[in-house]
Amino acid sequence: MLQLPQNNTKGNKLSLKENVDTIKSELDAQEEFIKNFIKGERFIRKYKYYFLAIIVAIIVYSLTSYIVNKIKESNLEKANTIYNQLVYDLNNTKLENELKNLDINLYAMFLLNKIKTDGNLNALKEISNDKNLNYLLKNIIYLNTNEKSIFLNDYEKLINAYKLMQENKIKEANIILDTIKDNAELAQIIKNLKHYQGIK
Repeated sequence: MLQLPQNNTKGNKLSLKENVDTIKSELDAQEEFIKNFIKGERFIRKYKYYFLAIIVAIIVYSLTSYIVNKIKESNLEKANTIYNQLVYDLNNTKLENELKNLDINLYAMFLLNKIKTDGNLNALKEISNDKNLNYLLKNIIYLNTNEKSIFLNDYEKLINAYKLMQENKIKEANIILDTIKDNAELAQIIKNLKHYQGIK
């Protein structure tokens, strides 16, 4: 007798349930995505002017930095060209003034070179206290103009403080060391002296 295949209703029910669960989870995920998208859109709409201001600020900053760097590069090239011309024409006051306005440090180097031939220290004395002048160049100028350099003055204080420490006069030494301000070259030595003598 021929038997007909029986339907596996239990298996079909499980398969159908799994399909429904899969579809449901996909719909839930899509719903969550849409909710997050709407929230994000609302957030962007609410703060769009802030975002726009930040983007504009970044663009302006980048553009300004680029322009400033280009101007610096241009001025540096121009200053070097003028310096090279002045080496062969030491008495060209027009070029001297241009170099002074473009790069005070290069101008100082030119003057230090020039005094070897004319011995005139007036221009060096004039720029010795310029705030844009390199610290090392400033001290070289002081030495060339027979003025006491900041570095040597601080170095002398350091030696005096060390002598006082050898005599166990720690407080007096500390007072002297505290008068040495903004001298990066001696800062570590001062720190070490204070540390090893118990001054904090």
